[in-house]
Amino acid sequence: MFGQSFFDAEGNQIKVGTYKKSYNFYYEIHDTLSLFFSDSIETFSNSDSTIVKSITYSKFEKQPHTRLEYFRTNKKDSISKHFIGDNLSCIYETRFDSLDRIVYYALKNFDPEQSYSDFEDTYEYRDSIANKEKFLIQAIYQKGNFGGKEFLRRDIMKYDDNGIPKYFYEYEFDNSEHNKQKNTKCWQESEKTFTVLNFNGIKSLIKQMLQENKKLLTTNRCENLIYTYVSPDKQTNLTIIKRKPYYCGGRSVIFSTVKKQ
Repeated sequence: MFGQSFFDAEGNQIKVGTYKKSYNFYYEIHDTLSLFFSDSIETFSNSDSTIVKSITYSKFEKQPHTRLEYFRTNKKDSISKHFIGDNLSCIYETRFDSLDRIVYYALKNFDPEQSYSDFEDTYEYRDSIANKEKFLIQAIYQKGNFGGKEFLRRDIMKYDDNGIPKYFYEYEFDNSEHNKQKNTKCWQESEKTFTVLNFNGIKSLIKQMLQENKKLLTTNRCENLIYTYVSPDKQTNLTIIKRKPYYCGGRSVIFSTVKKQ
């Protein structure tokens, strides 16, 4: 697929600007380490990334799942169409404000076999200060059955040192040492040269990386871990994820490589 020049978007032939191939795995660590393949994803985009097509091939699904995204000029607002095989399953619409904050998120379902229902969510924001720290409070409302809006939930985000809001759970307003350790997060990145890009080579490499990081993956020092290996040209990544709850898909690995036409 690296040599493919065009991709199809609802009957229109779009020139490929960037092509990305990803392999997703999940792992388990007990007395021994087990690695399982989940799915692979091909992603095509045009030169300015306003049209993006992702095709997921899963061992658990008979037909490929395709997501076709159309982005507006701000590269944020989008219409996202999802297909199962050739059939349209649903459409998502997302809008952002001038501060890149989501303000609208909606779903229209076209597949009667799916359990999810249509919805329209709107988001409102206000700043708050607690314990001399600045927080952003996000209130989410959903369109009611008879119009109007109904309160859905509230999320609290803490501003980091660069003034960017990050998700921060309500119970963490308690400054006790217990809560500080309860949600320990680790983000790490290392540079690595990747020489083998076929499937079996990727799987062997992932097993090697998991073994090398076994201590980090089995201790409580980092309860939520994202460890990324990046190639010198920044085109290939291997990301190891450990995220609670571990028993619910929280241990995963993503290998991806990108080529620009």
